[in-house]
Amino acid sequence: MPPAGESAVAGSDAAARPEPDLRALRPHYPCLEGLRTIGVMALFFQHTGYTTGLQLREGFSWMGHLELGPAMFFVLSAFLLYQPFATANLADRTAQSWRRFIKGRAFRVIPAYWVTLVLLILFFRADPANPFSGGIKIDGWKDGLAVFLFAQTYFPKWFFHGIASAYTLNAEVIFYLLVPVYALLIRRWCRGKSLDQKLRCECYALLAVAASSFAYRSFIEWQFQVTRKSCVDSSSAKLACAATQWFPGYADYFALGMAVAVLASWRLVRGNEPRWLQRIGASPDLLWVGALVLFVVYSTWLGTHGLDYVAPVRSESRHYMNAAIVLLLLLPGVFGDPSRGGVRHFLRWRPIAYTGLVSYGVYLWHQGFTDKAMTWTDSVPLHANFVLVTGIAVGCSVAAATLSWYFLEQPVNRRRDLSPRRWLRPLSSRS
Repeated sequence: MPPAGESAVAGSDAAARPEPDLRALRPHYPCLEGLRTIGVMALFFQHTGYTTGLQLREGFSWMGHLELGPAMFFVLSAFLLYQPFATANLADRTAQSWRRFIKGRAFRVIPAYWVTLVLLILFFRADPANPFSGGIKIDGWKDGLAVFLFAQTYFPKWFFHGIASAYTLNAEVIFYLLVPVYALLIRRWCRGKSLDQKLRCECYALLAVAASSFAYRSFIEWQFQVTRKSCVDSSSAKLACAATQWFPGYADYFALGMAVAVLASWRLVRGNEPRWLQRIGASPDLLWVGALVLFVVYSTWLGTHGLDYVAPVRSESRHYMNAAIVLLLLLPGVFGDPSRGGVRHFLRWRPIAYTGLVSYGVYLWHQGFTDKAMTWTDSVPLHANFVLVTGIAVGCSVAAATLSWYFLEQPVNRRRDLSPRRWLRPLSSRS
């Protein structure tokens, strides 16, 4: 059926020329779950490395430089969510509606986030009288409302309240709201153009997004440099301290994932793979060696400890180094034969792929169980046993994420297309 607004002539043409199944132009990428595992474990080890003090010890400072976790999630999300839009544009087919896309994202993200927050607040609440107690911090109902509505990053004193790492989820939510609008504008710009012309339009638009992101960060970092130097804790935080962590500051990461999605869609619609893409797909292990080299350079020359202030030039260097590392990790999972190459076998290894499958739950629970593991082992902050604390936290987080996946996330996601009247019926009663 043609989308609303198209003429009857267009409808008859579509009937005469059957559309290819877009699902065939969006293949499954079996290595991407493993990449989610790398992202969530990087985040996990960075946090437990700091909490236990391991990253402050000689030979382990590299653990403080695992900021590639959020970058990995941004790039992966952008790739997976934008590819259907890019494919529809390049293949001249109907794209997913804004309403359906937003509904799908809401059902995927909000229920697990809210349920986890409630449980963390009830059972993992921080002691207000003890700043070193760990746990989830909520000051009052206004703070709680901001945390539940993905808005704590816009209030500097609450930036790390709720689930501390959820500032990245706040940026994701803005991306969800904007990407269908962006896709519609690009589609209109590309109307009537050839496949290769559409590819150029997509790339030009993404370059503009990346340039705008750089301009935004540069303005905040240079214009408010003195203010940002004074932000040492929540009591001295200013809006400029948080502003670089808002969506515009990460928009170029999303643009990178979207660019890979456009190339993947262009290859599929084109029907054959150009030689330069074949070469990328044929060297997965070499790409990961390159990522490792870049990480060594990054952690040796550009890294800092904790939340130390970073000067603008170094901050931008770190930002783009993370982007390059994530890109080199991602390419083998998208291009080339997924059954060939040591890194692809690693990413498809069942424990790695499974952790990636439930990674959203691990992301939501990891802070709470890290704090609990410190309490259960009578550990002192910055002087704890990293292996013991991390082992307990990872095991409990994966277990909680498994329960969340099978008893909350999957059942809710399966019901997203039901009418409100049928939504609360047991799954077994569905016809």
